[in-house]
Amino acid sequence: MFITNPGDILLFTMIALGMLAAGALMWLAGGYFTLSALSDVLGHWDVTIPSTGLGRWSIPLGFSVVEVAIFRFRSKLPKWVLVVGGLVMLFDFLSTVYGIALTIAGADIKLLTGLKVPPMAGKEGRVNLVPVLVGMVGSAVLTFAPEQIIINALGMLWKVATGLWKTWG
Repeated sequence: MFITNPGDILLFTMIALGMLAAGALMWLAGGYFTLSALSDVLGHWDVTIPSTGLGRWSIPLGFSVVEVAIFRFRSKLPKWVLVVGGLVMLFDFLSTVYGIALTIAGADIKLLTGLKVPPMAGKEGRVNLVPVLVGMVGSAVLTFAPEQIIINALGMLWKVATGLWKTWG
């Protein structure tokens, strides 16, 4: 059954568009942190990632294609493909953790009374856990949620479009 009340259709469409925008922003943030981490790691070997253009975003896009395929078709894929896909997802997760930690380490956050995120390494050379833990939480959200949110939002918009077509087309 399709919603025929114009106000409800508008609300449903606005919710879907909001979800689509939120998913896209989350995907961009996750991609940014992944690219930050890869730029830092690959920079040690003088390998550069393009600073602009489609080439830059092909890495996070490739990760997303693998993640969506693994989640959508996991029952039909051979085990070795699932293992490779799992390793790609793990690499995406860990690179996003590292990218978030790099970005926030040592930052001054001027909310309320202010907060200073500790640097990545303390005086003794040990890794501070605060940037890493924040990176892990952020990465869990930014690695696995955006694609599903985008797919669900597109499904909602498709439902509206096909419902309108069947009802008024």
